[in-house]
Amino acid sequence: MVELSPEHRSALIAVLKELPEFAREVDRGEFVRNAGLTQLAAHIDLSGSPYVAASRLVTHALAYGRVSPEHEALGRIVNEMTLLVGVTQRALLTGILDRYSLMVPVAAQPEPNRDLIDWDITRFQEKIIGENTLRPVSFLAEGLRAAAAVAYVETKVGRRSWSGTGFLIAPGILLTNHHVIGDDEQVRGSVFRFGFEDDAAGRARPVSEYRAAKSGLLRTSPADELDYSLIAIEGEPGRKWGWLSASKTPPQTGSRVNIVQHPAGLPKQIAIQHNRITYQGGDVMQYLTSTLPGSSGSPVLDDHWQVVAIHHSGGRIPEPTTGRFFYRNEGILLSSVLAHLPSELRGQINVPLFIRGGSDDDYLPA
Repeated sequence: MVELSPEHRSALIAVLKELPEFAREVDRGEFVRNAGLTQLAAHIDLSGSPYVAASRLVTHALAYGRVSPEHEALGRIVNEMTLLVGVTQRALLTGILDRYSLMVPVAAQPEPNRDLIDWDITRFQEKIIGENTLRPVSFLAEGLRAAAAVAYVETKVGRRSWSGTGFLIAPGILLTNHHVIGDDEQVRGSVFRFGFEDDAAGRARPVSEYRAAKSGLLRTSPADELDYSLIAIEGEPGRKWGWLSASKTPPQTGSRVNIVQHPAGLPKQIAIQHNRITYQGGDVMQYLTSTLPGSSGSPVLDDHWQVVAIHHSGGRIPEPTTGRFFYRNEGILLSSVLAHLPSELRGQINVPLFIRGGSDDDYLPA
């Protein structure tokens, strides 16, 4: 059994009780399950104030010990916390994980002391923990290609200005949220920047700017409905940057989604960790993938880098079919958006993910 110092135990409880995901009793069970401790969730009393519940959870996890040869129960809790806190608190939590070996196997694999031909390979098993998260290296290259089609959206109307994200779904058609761009005046006041990102050396890449075409706003749906706007872009930027297509496979609860975005108006970023779909119902899906203001209008992508939804909100939000509230992010299903389009528009965006017949340089920013 791990024995935390009083200082580290108090520090853990102090961080845990302040998490928004731990503020309400109805959300705490989900927090424990997200940590991979479903078998413990039903046996821990998480009622009372956040402080009381956090103290009980830490005490219970310490007493339980290991949930597998690789992980302490408390390690799973602390690891989940690291996904939900800022840089300073994350450093504290990862230090505790390392100091008490909370996510380290009980014993290292034995070192071989015979010739390779004599090894008993059953003694050197590698493990898939939970789901298989291994991906081919090509997954990264495909992600870069998909990310090229995502644009920073800046809108100015009078003295007001704001930013969001959008993405190409045809050479000259961009999709974003209605609450990012919702009318013709906002379309005229918007600029769409592709390549607003850093290269591998941390240097800013060259940016290409585009404006809306004369045809402007092709189709829109209010923020309290499907919250999307389809916009014609002059110059067909997709011929340089590529464009995204709709996933051919319906998303499944429990599967993973990745979001390419411009959070807080920053250069392009991607969220590919802690990214599980937690709910689907009506026209929306909800997920744990990280976003910030400015991420509205981003593509929610499956592991084939095809679009399953358009991100539009987050925080303590309800499940439409149950009315229960959770701290999650939410996107409008792309299938619902496509179904809302007239057939002539839908036909224009039923295209491959990338331009065929060219080199990789045709798809990636210079």
